[in-house]
Amino acid sequence: MIDWSTVFEHATPKKGATEAEIAEFVATFGVPLTADEIARVNGTQRNPWLPTDPQYATWEPFDPAAWVMPADRPIPPSYLSFVRYSNGGSFQNGKRLFQMWGTGLREFLICYNVPQYMPLVVPFAFNGGGVMYLFDMREPPDVHGEYPIICAGAGALDFDPHESPRIAGNFLEICCGRFNVERLRFGGVVLTADQWETCADPKPMLDECEDHDRKLRLFACACARRIWHLIPGERFRRAVEAAEQFADGKVTDEERRGLKKKCERVARDAGATSAVNCLSTDASSAAWNGSWSAANAEADTNRGEGPKWEAARAQQADLLREIFGNPFRPVHIDLLWLKWNNGTVPQIADRIYQTNNFSDLPVLADALEEAGCTDAEILAHLRRPNEHVRGCWALDLLRTAST
Repeated sequence: MIDWSTVFEHATPKKGATEAEIAEFVATFGVPLTADEIARVNGTQRNPWLPTDPQYATWEPFDPAAWVMPADRPIPPSYLSFVRYSNGGSFQNGKRLFQMWGTGLREFLICYNVPQYMPLVVPFAFNGGGVMYLFDMREPPDVHGEYPIICAGAGALDFDPHESPRIAGNFLEICCGRFNVERLRFGGVVLTADQWETCADPKPMLDECEDHDRKLRLFACACARRIWHLIPGERFRRAVEAAEQFADGKVTDEERRGLKKKCERVARDAGATSAVNCLSTDASSAAWNGSWSAANAEADTNRGEGPKWEAARAQQADLLREIFGNPFRPVHIDLLWLKWNNGTVPQIADRIYQTNNFSDLPVLADALEEAGCTDAEILAHLRRPNEHVRGCWALDLLRTAST
């Protein structure tokens, strides 16, 4: 039994379907089209070409009477459970939004002519935009009565896996996800915990970090600091420093805008552009555009390609791991560690952060271990000799966990 009230972070449910409504839904949703439905579909068909276009004479309407409907495909038990809870409605987890159709699947399927382009696929929701979630019923259900879930653009219905990828194994799984499914279309990537550790491309990693404005801006700044020698002059270096202060609330938005305006007027190369991008209004734009221009500066290119550029992007992926840790495997802090010896651990952590004296991180590790910490991951990270930057996940965790 699924408790749907606990599945979604945000929910606007409707009244659940009655058993009589569900019985009618089960009995009718996959049967061949009626004469009235065929007439309705035919009445909506229009030649998409202008009469002056040569294609106009070649257009032929399709025949909805020939549609293959899922007459022998039972509705998934999880979906029937859901419509008993809410017959339609709007639901959301993270960036994943569902505009559910409830028991109106047949209407949904016919309205968008889905059987014409994707036979035996049944849409059940929109993602808040133009992308449908669909049950893939081309094969019989699994032993639990469930079907895989795919997504497809409402105006581009097609079985091409590049455009309409499989996104979940069943209805409950798709409901529990948090990222916008559009990320999986057209070759998009969603990483696993293990892939995060070895990924050499910041692009799919940034997709996992889109809700962390401060850290995203600090990532842009860290990318700029990697090419500090390529940033032309103190004006642009001050821009990076100001962006770091803005991330921590020490520079006003008005000051940020003014400095960005002054700098972008005279930015002439990728190094200068990377600094200007750190001051972008949107932190996500700062991260995406700032890292891209910094890699171009390091690789001496403006095309975003080549071995040097790929090596620069791999280094930026390491910066993302330095700033975000592994979001799939969060480290939890025991508050007793932070209270030890009158708050010695957070005091050391805050001093390191304020002075950027990352060479003292092993001292912080020693204090944390003395406070009782045995977490090998955080201790090893603090003692790691490699480059640390402002926004280091372990340092941030020890500064802010007590607040």
